[in-house]
Amino acid sequence: MKNLAQNLLAVLVIVMFAVGFVQAQVVITNTSNYQTVDQMLLANEINESGEPYAEAIGYNLDNLDPFAPNTPDNIAYVLGIENYEYSRYQLGVVIARSGMGLHIMWAPVVRQMAAMETDPEFDGKYTMGMKNGYNEDDELMKMIMHFGMLANHSAPMNAWPQFGEFVSGDPHYAQAVDADNFSHDFSTLRWDRSKMTKQLSPGAMGQTLMKQYLWAQDMLGSFHDADENEVIPGSGASPDSTGKPVFDPNNNVFFGGDNVDGFVGQVLTAEAINKVKNIITNLAYDGSNLGMV
Repeated sequence: MKNLAQNLLAVLVIVMFAVGFVQAQVVITNTSNYQTVDQMLLANEINESGEPYAEAIGYNLDNLDPFAPNTPDNIAYVLGIENYEYSRYQLGVVIARSGMGLHIMWAPVVRQMAAMETDPEFDGKYTMGMKNGYNEDDELMKMIMHFGMLANHSAPMNAWPQFGEFVSGDPHYAQAVDADNFSHDFSTLRWDRSKMTKQLSPGAMGQTLMKQYLWAQDMLGSFHDADENEVIPGSGASPDSTGKPVFDPNNNVFFGGDNVDGFVGQVLTAEAINKVKNIITNLAYDGSNLGMV
């Protein structure tokens, strides 16, 4: 009798969990209201509980194939592929494609470096001779070209790197996507800026900063050669000149696990530095001395 009661209790618990699971299924009610803080928090959480968790419970990530769903099983595919792809998609959309934030051309460090240029012909030097009375665009192009050299990678066209994320927006594209060129030309991946809430919030910027940190840490955790073979840090090979921290292209060693990771990792780092600089010097306020922090 006692065993029967225990079995009935177990069945009841299972049924309750099953009913709760069915009732807890996600129902999409809105596809036009992208809240940056919520989406970045979700992307950060599933990033940390995706590939790392899959490895922790014994899965080999090398056995996963994005084009082979539920192989070797559903858990492995969701953790190792779907979580990873969602997290990386959010990263690319917010930090370089959608236009949902303040363009890094006007970021504090970029503006400071532009003001320090002494070449009277600097305006237009890195923008194909297009002089406009500003050094910031040339300074940004100079920086991006340097990142490309360090990573052995060409920058995509019409990207929108940013240093301050807006609160919300409509995640639909504002124009037809160029299916043939969108991977290297981001101009058709913009969202409608008129539908964005152009306000800055600590939550949106903070969660995006965390995402930039997590991915930069991963992307810049190794080196690679011109054929994109991994070069293990500490193995004796280095991208720097002997005895000084200056890049030497003749070493055939570049930053990042591969070309793309090396480039994107540097962009993420630059965005994060400018974001923090802007928060500290322009947004944060010390009420005790009525000035900046």
